[in-house]
Amino acid sequence: MKTIQTRYGASVELTITIDDDLADTATIYVGLPQETAIFTKTASFTSGVADLSLDPTDTELPLGTYNYQINVSYTDGRLDKYPNPANCDGDSLPEFIVLEALDVTEIS
Repeated sequence: MKTIQTRYGASVELTITIDDDLADTATIYVGLPQETAIFTKTASFTSGVADLSLDPTDTELPLGTYNYQINVSYTDGRLDKYPNPANCDGDSLPEFIVLEALDVTEIS
């Protein structure tokens, strides 16, 4: 999974594609390790595609680097968490970076 970079208060569109008819929802978790997620957002799958749309209020976070994870739940009760640890270096999670914006004042 790649790094997500966004400006403070910007919209972010993420498309999750799964080749499994039992895929039900995708949820993104953004936060810091060993802390409760700062925010989550969930989208339902339609024909194997879930569009996670982050609103400007979702990215109004203190500037800096966070981590993210995407969970996919299935109608049969399975739960997959991405990135898969088998494809990571140790326990690393991809980065979600909030950068400054010139049109608004960021919270600290």
